Amino acid sequence: MSTVTYPATGQMLPDFHLPTVDGRRIRLSDYRNRRNIVLIVLKGLSAGTDRLLSEVTQAAEELADDNAQALVVVEGPIQAAQSLQQMYRLPFPVLADSVGAVAPLLGPDETGNSPCLAVHIASRSSRVYWSVWLGPDDRPPTVKDIRGWLEFIEIQCPECEAPEWS
Repeated sequence: MSTVTYPATGQMLPDFHLPTVDGRRIRLSDYRNRRNIVLIVLKGLSAGTDRLLSEVTQAAEELADDNAQALVVVEGPIQAAQSLQQMYRLPFPVLADSVGAVAPLLGPDETGNSPCLAVHIASRSSRVYWSVWLGPDDRPPTVKDIRGWLEFIEIQCPECEAPEWS
């Protein structure tokens, strides 16, 4: 029996190649050395995922200012990803994981159950700085939490310029 490992702090997000709702195909490595990543992986919807998707949609410009690209991966057929994109009017790539290629990024929660949401924040090199796996009743991170991690990554990033402090 093989053991699946989930990306923990300091590990690299594994590369994947999935279709988007607009017919393109995206590889996670397309963003390597260009953008920090906010990877949201959904297995289902809950009140918490609803709030997170709404907040991230409203903060799309701020995330871009943080040198970040949000990606939403929906576990299921392309039609499910299209419905989600239309429902929330998501302004960033929405990818369909119809064969469960990204499912291992969900990982089990502390009880061994499969969560419905995972959020991974990674640097331009795809190194994970923060991950959280949530069940349907768990409270997801806020955009303030996400942006705080992105700011931390920018400070840690040796190839980046120091941020300007006002």
